Amino acid sequence: MTIIKQFVKLLIITATFYCGTLSAEDEYPYQIDGVIDAVYLDKMILIIEDETYSIVPYTKIHPSGNYPGVYAVGNLAPRMNVGVKLEHVGNKSTITELWLLD
Repeated sequence: MTIIKQFVKLLIITATFYCGTLSAEDEYPYQIDGVIDAVYLDKMILIIEDETYSIVPYTKIHPSGNYPGVYAVGNLAPRMNVGVKLEHVGNKSTITELWLLD
């Protein structure tokens, strides 16, 4: 019986260790973060921290406490703090997912 108890104890310790360890991607699912400087919806461009990024209308947006009703690209505005996941298509960096940060 003590062998089983020791085995269960070892499993619990191991599970606790693995569950408590986050990779950088789990902790921060976005590649860059910054403040939106400008939004040009007619050209589908966002400028974040003086860098220009393409954005598509179907970009997935994760709202936050400061911006609870923002779910669409058309609701993005300057001075919003964001994190973005990028895909590189040709020579353009395109935002595929966007997190509104508090």
